[in-house]
Amino acid sequence: MAESTGLVINLTESLLVQVVNDIRRGVIALEPGFNLNLNISYAHLADGSFDTFIDTRAPVFAAQGITLVFEITERENIDLSDAIARKITHIKNSGTLIALDDFGTVFSNLAFIANLRPDSIKIDRMFIRQISQDVATPLIDCVIDMAKRMNILTTAEGVEYDYQVDYLKNNQIDCLQGYFFSRPLSFNDFIVFLNKHAV
Repeated sequence: MAESTGLVINLTESLLVQVVNDIRRGVIALEPGFNLNLNISYAHLADGSFDTFIDTRAPVFAAQGITLVFEITERENIDLSDAIARKITHIKNSGTLIALDDFGTVFSNLAFIANLRPDSIKIDRMFIRQISQDVATPLIDCVIDMAKRMNILTTAEGVEYDYQVDYLKNNQIDCLQGYFFSRPLSFNDFIVFLNKHAV
């Protein structure tokens, strides 16, 4: 509903303002290059105000030492037009990274990689669930291998069990995400979690 009415743009802007305000409170020290991932809908990407949104927000996060990452999902019907290609270039020129979310859920994967030129791909939890202690999962191995050959980072979504962690680490996945590590947290709870697990 938010996307169809255009409210998603205001919601995204409001969310980023809250994030910046929380960080500026000074209650957390983030390492330089800390990645903040944000889902960007196609409705927002295609909107005429998107370039201004980038030019306004990217410098704010850069000044805080935070790397902004836009997650674009394959599940949306994205028109890979010249206009979108230009916006992707604008995103990258701003220092913002691009992650292709829900990778492997539709049939346009290679076209998305070629046109969106993602810095990372997030392998959908549907594939991670196929990892078991008894059965090999060569499809995931192929995705990881392809990404490494293209210098694209990989993230496994929906990691819940220790044997999934072991399998993915053994197959050189770059990042792991899921309930095995934590459920979604409020900002204050995230501070506690981050401080507890600081290296």
